[in-house]
Amino acid sequence: MDKTLGLNLFQTSSTPIAVPGTRVELSNGDIYRYIKAGASGISAGKMQLAPAQVANHVNQTGSAVVGAVGARQVILNVGATAVTADQYKDGLLVINDATGEGYTYRISGNAALASSGSGKFDLLDPIQVALVASTSEYTLVANSFNGVVEAASSVRKAAGVPAVSLTAAYYGWAKTKGAASVLIGTAATSGARLMCDGSTAGAVTDNSDVTTVQTEVIVGSASYGAGVSTEYNVIELFID
Repeated sequence: MDKTLGLNLFQTSSTPIAVPGTRVELSNGDIYRYIKAGASGISAGKMQLAPAQVANHVNQTGSAVVGAVGARQVILNVGATAVTADQYKDGLLVINDATGEGYTYRISGNAALASSGSGKFDLLDPIQVALVASTSEYTLVANSFNGVVEAASSVRKAAGVPAVSLTAAYYGWAKTKGAASVLIGTAATSGARLMCDGSTAGAVTDNSDVTTVQTEVIVGSASYGAGVSTEYNVIELFID
């Protein structure tokens, strides 16, 4: 019996009913993810992207206070970009260099930090290797489905296509696998692999990368026929 039959894909709310990123698979194989809209409203049928990484929260040096083995809280210095309260809730703390490198910890919440300030980050996982102040380097990674945006980028991670339009900061469901009506950008040639359009926010278009290294994120294919620019045509999503 399909336990997802009671799922309301058009339900929206200002408070969450699940953690952003929660994955639901229907009996036909379609997959949806629970998302939260960013600072602007988002539209049904438009491809959403994960929040952009903040340069001043990437590859930062050390912690203001050493995170001891077994601790579930660290105090971190950030670069010249402020951090809002719980901006990295359900995201990741990655130790990318020096002592503790190679470890990834889940973040359960964080305090608001001023630009170039320091503050607390609470972790779901205990620290495995003690961090060294001013030595251990870290990167903060936001939950890919918390604060999604419509943006024109062919290289950012895709977060799916909303089943319904969402008010800014509201929660709802986005499709990541299966047939979906999606805004077409420049072109969608029948049978082509599709990427996020680099010039039209929320649209998809033909993969144009012909280099030996794939530099564009593929989100689906025009498996049901050609797409018409500016229209919402059915494509096959395979983000998940």
